Amino acid sequence: MSAGLTYALALASCTLAHLVGDVLLEDGEYAQGEPWPALFGIAAPFAVAALLGLTLGTLVHLTPVAVARPGRWGRRSPPGSHGAVSAPSPLPGPPP
Repeated sequence: MSAGLTYALALASCTLAHLVGDVLLEDGEYAQGEPWPALFGIAAPFAVAALLGLTLGTLVHLTPVAVARPGRWGRRSPPGSHGAVSAPSPLPGPPP
């Protein structure tokens, strides 16, 4: 949804910029050509940037969570410990 919304807003703002430029520049000063393929091509990188930002933000957010909670995928934590690491048990043998 965010990429589609970003694409629509970018297309609208690029179209507005093209129309303002078309009004401000004098006729015959530049070769205008066909604007729609260029406007679609200019709006597309905005949507790609939105998707890349969403992907990187998700990865950056979830990676520390995965590292901080080893009991979820590795060995299980004892019930009631809430993921806390307990001290190792003492070695067997005579007391000091």
